[in-house]
Amino acid sequence: MKLPKFEYLYCYFHNKDTYVKPHYHNCYELTYFCDGNSVSDTNGESYKCFAGNFLIYPRNRPHNESHLSKVKVLCLGFTPAEADAKLQCDKLYSDHDKSVLKLLEQIQNETINKESDFYFMCSLLTGQLLLGLTRQNDAPYSQNSFSPVLRYINEQYTSDIDLGYLAKLSGYSYDHFR
Repeated sequence: MKLPKFEYLYCYFHNKDTYVKPHYHNCYELTYFCDGNSVSDTNGESYKCFAGNFLIYPRNRPHNESHLSKVKVLCLGFTPAEADAKLQCDKLYSDHDKSVLKLLEQIQNETINKESDFYFMCSLLTGQLLLGLTRQNDAPYSQNSFSPVLRYINEQYTSDIDLGYLAKLSGYSYDHFR
């Protein structure tokens, strides 16, 4: 699996009634609104953004921001790997469990402390963040649910086979699996 390429992480503090004119980047950008109340216009849509919301803009996509209150914004620039092709842009995300914010803060600490291989660590953390987002967008595991069961039986046929374990592998209850 290829990692995305970390490009930058910037932290901005904007005052109330600040307007960031239309601009674009040569990479993807995840814009995370840490607090406040803002509106972002992109691709003919207007998104109302509050604390814990974020947007992902694809490469060269013009976007702007109107900050209706004092706001802190984290901007993560990255070049996605092929595996991130399922990444949804033009969607307002909500970070209910703050997992995205935690990863952005880890990336920010890496860029500030600049320990050995910090750039690689930032790419790893960016990959973890993007993988979490693409998993949210994926349908449930679609492989035949009995493939792992058959593989287990083929590998363990000379020993006692635990039906409870096979039920868990297949996603069925023990009673239904028997």
